[in-house]
Amino acid sequence: MTDVVSDPLLEKKKESIAIIESIMNIPNNDNITSIRQLILYLNKLLRIRTIVPPISEIMIVLRVKKPILYHSTRFKMSKNSHLHMLFTITGDPDVADQRLESYLSEE
Repeated sequence: MTDVVSDPLLEKKKESIAIIESIMNIPNNDNITSIRQLILYLNKLLRIRTIVPPISEIMIVLRVKKPILYHSTRFKMSKNSHLHMLFTITGDPDVADQRLESYLSEE
């Protein structure tokens, strides 16, 4: 019987990639189910401690590629929510998209 020891950093990276892909698969609408999914996935990403997921890039790309979902989630959240600060992140969408694609394609 062989025991395969997996790299915990690699496992966390795979987990973060799965969460990011799930975020990008959420429909671009203002449906409460979509909003709740986005909030759930953002919370999951923030709980990952051993690596630093590209949260800024995700938020910048979401603002451009899924504006209805992004803004409806932003307006539904309380100003006191710990996620509120994520919706204040701004940056160059092209650079953010490149960095996010690079992160998703790394192994």
